[in-house]
Amino acid sequence: MKTFEQHVLGSNLQGVPGIAYKPEVKQADIIGDVHGCYDELIDLLKQINVVDKQGIVNPGYNRQLVFVGDLVDRGPKSWEVLRLVKKLQKQGALIIMGNHDNKLMRAMKGNPVKIGPDLKGTLDQLAPHIAESQKEKFIVWLNNFYKMVVLDNTKLLISHAGIPKRFLTSDFSSNKKRRKLKNLMYGDKDGDDPKTGLPIRSTTWTDE
Repeated sequence: MKTFEQHVLGSNLQGVPGIAYKPEVKQADIIGDVHGCYDELIDLLKQINVVDKQGIVNPGYNRQLVFVGDLVDRGPKSWEVLRLVKKLQKQGALIIMGNHDNKLMRAMKGNPVKIGPDLKGTLDQLAPHIAESQKEKFIVWLNNFYKMVVLDNTKLLISHAGIPKRFLTSDFSSNKKRRKLKNLMYGDKDGDDPKTGLPIRSTTWTDE
């Protein structure tokens, strides 16, 4: 058995599906949970010189841009966010899968998911822009989002919901075991609420 921690310490993550391994990167701008807030994202990207005052991508930007997932839902402009992030991805930005992005992908596949107001809002926003013939290509794009980004000679590990301690010592020696990467979208939980079915978490990142 070879654990995930041993893979990290041994810098043995090159080519692992779901992980963007860029040990040479020392400087990065990391953006989390945009949730359809396009205008606010543009303002932030201007501040860090990713786009200019007209919103045009700055070719001179030389840091690693990382989006930590949950690009969609809640905000009014999920389509605009996705379109911009895809453009930035072509310039080298890395995108991590969030649980909201994953649920959108599953809904578009036709999988049985609960479509609440947030997801319905996103689907309604996307509908005029994605033809039926384009849907499969869009789903593939979402599915290729990373589960983790590793930078700076493994000094910086980035995921959507955190890296549980038990994950570091779990078996990571086979592709079957590596499916555990999907847990990084949700984080640790202590159980499920019997009434709502929602996860119960006694610890959040704000407590650390």
